Amino acid sequence: MTILGIDPGLAHTGIAILNPAQGLNGVARTSTLRTDSRSHLDGRLAYLASALLELLVAERPTLVAIEGYGYQGPERSHNPNASVLPRIVGTFEGLARSEGIPTVTLQRGQILEALCGYASADKATVQKALQRRGFTGPNEHERDAIAVAIIGARHHDLQLRIGRAQGSGDRRPRDPDGLPGGTSSSCGLGRTGKVRHA
Repeated sequence: MTILGIDPGLAHTGIAILNPAQGLNGVARTSTLRTDSRSHLDGRLAYLASALLELLVAERPTLVAIEGYGYQGPERSHNPNASVLPRIVGTFEGLARSEGIPTVTLQRGQILEALCGYASADKATVQKALQRRGFTGPNEHERDAIAVAIIGARHHDLQLRIGRAQGSGDRRPRDPDGLPGGTSSSCGLGRTGKVRHA
């Protein structure tokens, strides 16, 4: 199983490729896609789409995990490119689906809560949480992509287990994460993550 984690951004998009066969959630490679702020918006978006499609074709991941972004208007956003981020996320989701690759899109708060224990964790806390698990990345974008891949894979695995349990006619009580028998999920995610299968 190969997981492609994406921390989307207009200027910097973090990429992490995880291959659990290389060890527990082993990181195979990280990189950052960069666009020139002096370039036209359409050109920057086209470059990101082209680079991701090339990566999908070359790597053929089993799952694409993407950090989602809900734009809340200019008065609540500190990111000047915030209004473009949902468009980038949608493009990445569409490209993965066009290649027949399942996607999971999780909001930042979900990722942080599952990784660090609380949804408002800062970048330094994320870095420490990853280091405790044996992961490093050269910059915050790639570290965030590693976190997205780890938590996305856990969430996807949880959804598969739920599907198998429901398909087998398992009618035992379920906890809020949907696991049978009231067993609490270790990934700290509720039902709000989107999982899309091609």
